[in-house]
Amino acid sequence: MPLVDYFDRPLRLQAYLRGAFIPLCVVCLATSADIKLAVQATQLGAITVLPQDHSFEDLSQSLLTAANCQRTRAAWISETRNARQLLLMLSDRQRDVMFRVLVGVTNKAIGLQLDISVKTVEKHRQEVHRRTKTSTLPDLVRLNILAERAMGTAFGPTSDNFPDLEPGSLLAG
Repeated sequence: MPLVDYFDRPLRLQAYLRGAFIPLCVVCLATSADIKLAVQATQLGAITVLPQDHSFEDLSQSLLTAANCQRTRAAWISETRNARQLLLMLSDRQRDVMFRVLVGVTNKAIGLQLDISVKTVEKHRQEVHRRTKTSTLPDLVRLNILAERAMGTAFGPTSDNFPDLEPGSLLAG
């Protein structure tokens, strides 16, 4: 779909950007006081909705806020993607060991649960740290938290209404 087609309906471009996890922050300019449209815009991650008669100061402040927000969103999305990529490098067995370690299971108990030796558990743990580029358990916990968080939450607290989306999923209609 050509980019120009996204402007035929309010919020269509913003929905596409959000659905594709493009961290561009949007400042909406409203020609009328449409509360429903303003709520939808903020749920999709708009920084603000300015009235048609906005002041230059309001617009300037909104654009500065949007620039800061874009940097924050880009970093959030990037570190989430990076964490997910690192965890994808693990084998199924390494992932099994890692998840048990993360919930506090001892090496001995992991060995019994997976029917492998404690030495093999230790080797899997070493390989997990090597592949994930972590050196401590807290680092591994943090990496797992980053990988597990929803990408959509980079777009604000109300974006829980829009779980991780495929590009274009909000564009129907």
